[in-house]
Amino acid sequence: MKKYIFILISITYLLCSTINNQKFELLSNLNSIQLQFELGEIHIDTIENFTKIRTDSNSETSIVGMPKLPFFSSMIMLDPIKEYSASFEVISSYIIEDVDIIPNQEILDGFEKTEINDINSEFYQSNNSYPITNILLSDPLIMRDLVVASIEVIPFMYYPIQRKLEVFETIIISINEVGDTADIRRRIMPKSKVFENIYSNKIINYIPELRDNHYQQPSILYIGDSSIIDNSTFQQLIDWRRERGYAVFTASTSVTGNTTSSIKNYINNAYDSFDPPPEYVTLIGDVGGSYSIPTYYEDFGHDSYNNQCEGDHPYSQLDGNDLLPEIIIGRMSLRSSSEIAPVVYKILNYEI
Repeated sequence: MKKYIFILISITYLLCSTINNQKFELLSNLNSIQLQFELGEIHIDTIENFTKIRTDSNSETSIVGMPKLPFFSSMIMLDPIKEYSASFEVISSYIIEDVDIIPNQEILDGFEKTEINDINSEFYQSNNSYPITNILLSDPLIMRDLVVASIEVIPFMYYPIQRKLEVFETIIISINEVGDTADIRRRIMPKSKVFENIYSNKIINYIPELRDNHYQQPSILYIGDSSIIDNSTFQQLIDWRRERGYAVFTASTSVTGNTTSSIKNYINNAYDSFDPPPEYVTLIGDVGGSYSIPTYYEDFGHDSYNNQCEGDHPYSQLDGNDLLPEIIIGRMSLRSSSEIAPVVYKILNYEI
């Protein structure tokens, strides 16, 4: 067996869509967090003169010119006042000989080039190996009331000059406390049943609360033009929410402002000071039309189609320097007063 040890490695991003807990098993959650990773079956494809490794993961390494290898991710819950390091042991592995792992190519118009031109010759002609490390433990991340971290596993080691790939079938990962630290959350949030569903599906060592009285009252904040908020039909939706036990807050754009920054500032204030704090925030209005509510535009460094990506997710990022949400953001895309009744009655007919 091989054993490798490394300190906490910084990763400033995490996309929940990459989480695949089916490959991970929680072995211990007591003095340390211990996981077992099982790779399972792999497939080998030949593309030109190169070998591509295919698994059931949707994620791959992406450095242009360097080997393309699948990776797998999980998420763990941390003690917010502890620092952590990680170590791992390769329990079983095997070697595939005579392989030239395909290098990543440049992305053009949203797709990776099919012609293989981008090759890091310095690496492919060296005695080095790739990846530099097989396990990455992220910096602490915040998701509403929890401090979490991501674990990224690249269960391969490629040796280009030997044309050899080592495949790690089984890995034991240990995440250990190594000291104390300050809590990075700006406030301690009450437990939320809404987020409980996310935690249970994404965080491998999450333990649900056993008592309902440990959870906050369900809470929703509606933001829109005052003519919608005060509309008698929309009030039926508010009354229905309250009948179901929700705390319902409303704010007109005359109060929140009409820019992304002013609306997010209002949501931030609601998150910090409303009792109970909102779990859901619904924006009422489209980006255009009579009830315009702005959205965010990002190109994420690529802008492949000469159009920025648009979306409301940044409204939900209220605590921590990460991509994880603190509230569930939604939008009722109303563009005129004639659309209020059809949308409200569709919601009521679905839920009642």
